[in-house]
Amino acid sequence: MKPLLILSLLFILAGCGDSEVAEENNNEIYQQRAYARYDEAIDQEYPYQDPVADIGMEKLIFLNKMFYCEPEIYGGSGPQNNVDPEVCKDYAENSEYETLTNLVYKDGANKYESVAIANGLTNELNSIFEMWLTVSHFIYGDYVCGPDCRQDLNFEVNLPTTSFDLNDDGVKEVFVILNHSLTCGSSGCDTYILQGLGDDWKIIYNGKEIRRILAKKTNDYYLIYDMSKYNDYLCSFNKIEYECKIVEGTKK
Repeated sequence: MKPLLILSLLFILAGCGDSEVAEENNNEIYQQRAYARYDEAIDQEYPYQDPVADIGMEKLIFLNKMFYCEPEIYGGSGPQNNVDPEVCKDYAENSEYETLTNLVYKDGANKYESVAIANGLTNELNSIFEMWLTVSHFIYGDYVCGPDCRQDLNFEVNLPTTSFDLNDDGVKEVFVILNHSLTCGSSGCDTYILQGLGDDWKIIYNGKEIRRILAKKTNDYYLIYDMSKYNDYLCSFNKIEYECKIVEGTKK
C-alpha cells in the first residue's frame, strides 16, 4: 500500500512540474506575441524606423519629427501615448539649425544645370568677362614676358554645381559657385541659387557658399545655412528671395 501511495505522489509532483514548465512556455509565447504586436504598432506609428532608400533615413526622421511635434503646422496628431516627451523637447530646442542635408557640389554643370546657368546668370557672367577683358587682365597683355608677347583669350570660370528642391514642388533649384579670381576672395566665392519659372530662370540667392539645407521652413522654403570664413548666416525665404542674418556667436 505504501509503495503505491508513494508512486502516486511522485506522478502528481511530476505532473505539477510539467504544468509549471508549460505555463512558463505559454507565458514566453504570449510575451513574444506581445512584442511582435508592439513592434508592428510602432512601425505603423513611426514608419521612419524602417530604412527608406529613396528618401533617406535622416530626412525621414526629420519629417516625422515635424509631423508629430508641430501638428498645428503639418497636420499631424501630435505626441501619442508611446512618444518619448524628450523627442519634441529636443526638436523644439534644436530644430532651427537641424540639418536636413549637406550639399555636395560637383565640378561642372550637367545639362539641366547648364540651361539654368545660361538663362539665369547671363548678365553676371557677361559682367565678369567684361571686367576681366577691359579692366583686370586681358587689356594689360601677358605680364610675364612683356609687351612683345602675343595672347589669346584665356577666360575661364569654374562652376561647381548641385541641385536641390527647396520647396518640395518637384522642381529642383540649381546651386552654382562662380569660381574665378574676380568672384572669389578671403570669405569664399560668389554663389547663386537659380529657380526655374517655366522656360525662365531667376536668382533667388546671391551670397557665399551654401553647404547646409536645414529641416525647418519659412514661406514653404527650407532654411539654408551659409558658412563663410568670418561668419555663419541663416537665410530664409521672404517670398521673393533668400535674405540672410548673422548667426549670433559664430563670428570667427
